[in-house]
Amino acid sequence: TRIYVGGEVNNPGEFITVGPTLTLSQAIARAGGLKLSSDDPSIFIIRRGANDQPEFLSVRYGAVEHAQDPTADVRLAPYDVVYVPKMGVAEVYKFYNQYVQQFVNPSFGFSYIVNPGAAVIAH
Repeated sequence: TRIYVGGEVNNPGEFITVGPTLTLSQAIARAGGLKLSSDDPSIFIIRRGANDQPEFLSVRYGAVEHAQDPTADVRLAPYDVVYVPKMGVAEVYKFYNQYVQQFVNPSFGFSYIVNPGAAVIAH
């Protein structure tokens, strides 16, 4: 069977298995785990339903990740797509890098004085 993992994972792609389909955590592990920029609570599954209509299924990956509820590690169906969206702050950082930093390149330097007025003794 084939399943697909995309978005903010280290190695997105198609994963083929023999036997039972992968669970949510197995699919994410096969994709190399989540990136730091992933929005874990917003992970969802896209499944083709009747008449090939896509269905969006929410998941509780945090309950799997923190060992709170083993039933949250759902078994995927053939051809499911697990999608891991990017965290909002990562989108802001991407915008900053693309449109601000490369053109303005702000520098936030600082200086400080340690123990002002102290005598310097040379040996």
